[in-house]
Amino acid sequence: MKLFELTQNPPTKLKTIGIFSGRFHPFHKGHASIYKHLVDNYDYTFIVSSGKQNDTDSPFSFDEKKLIATTMFGIPEDRMMQVKNVYAASEVLNTFDKDTHAVIFHVSEKDAGRFAFPADGKALKKNGDPAYMQAYTDNMEPISHHGYMKVLPTLSFNDIKGATQIRQGMADPDENKAKQFFEKVYGTFNENIFNLIRSKVVGLSEDAGTSEKSRLEGIVAHWQAQRGLTGPQVKKLRRAKIALSKLTNVEEDADNKDREKYVAGSKAGKFIYSGWG
Repeated sequence: MKLFELTQNPPTKLKTIGIFSGRFHPFHKGHASIYKHLVDNYDYTFIVSSGKQNDTDSPFSFDEKKLIATTMFGIPEDRMMQVKNVYAASEVLNTFDKDTHAVIFHVSEKDAGRFAFPADGKALKKNGDPAYMQAYTDNMEPISHHGYMKVLPTLSFNDIKGATQIRQGMADPDENKAKQFFEKVYGTFNENIFNLIRSKVVGLSEDAGTSEKSRLEGIVAHWQAQRGLTGPQVKKLRRAKIALSKLTNVEEDADNKDREKYVAGSKAGKFIYSGWG
């Protein structure tokens, strides 16, 4: 045996951390399936998301996303964490020894475009040095040197391809159809989670193919189906009815831009865009 073999420490196998990064608006069966797959393949697995919200395609707070994940799929609470940057997840990684663990981030195909990995070799910075984030390889280095990225294919389940379709299905003006859709997505019915998702997606302005009239009809149908409305909820219903009444009077062949100006400029229209969901 050579002298250096006696004096050098043997190589240590790195522990692996699988990070599932995403927006999750809302968290659904497809997400849960990916998480369970990662759990089977890594020493530690975490789901990370930010708390960013808007009234178009990101209506859920982090706590609401976490509630859906833990309630409907049994995701452990300590395995879903809020982070500032889903591609760094320092809130998670700072709890591990960065010299004995490797991290692999997992992102969807639509989010992978922001990372330009070469077909072979390492991704480089502008100055020619290796970038921190690299495409996944079997020969990984520890967190202190690099993070790695895997791209997840877009998989459909029950003919559902993603969160956008779920938001649209849950916003169906017919609440019974929305309940059937919920069971299709989540496998079972939970009234609290159904009401949570429904209240957040009814009235979203994300779908350009859905007319304002249809969207307002969904809002009115949703609140009319509820019992014991609070004062603010009654006001929302009244405003939606007023906006619907005004919009119905607009000629069907009106120019789309004129209609948008009309709706955005009306008092009820301002409520729709800024005060809903």
